[in-house]
Amino acid sequence: MTASTFMVVRGDDNGQNFIVQDGMDETSATALYQRLLRGHKQWYSIFGYATDAARQELVDRHNLRR
Repeated sequence: MTASTFMVVRGDDNGQNFIVQDGMDETSATALYQRLLRGHKQWYSIFGYATDAARQELVDRHNLRR
């Protein structure tokens, strides 16, 4: 199964992880990710998922907040 929907996630040095934007195609997620990389003391990542269950698993595993 191939990921078809993507989210960009931000984490900080306090261990807080947030969904920056969700429900994007890969091109849009990559463009946002590259634009955000200039953050200080933050990390960014792109997560892809194909189902609602896979999305929820990502949210739970990484303790993501909205």
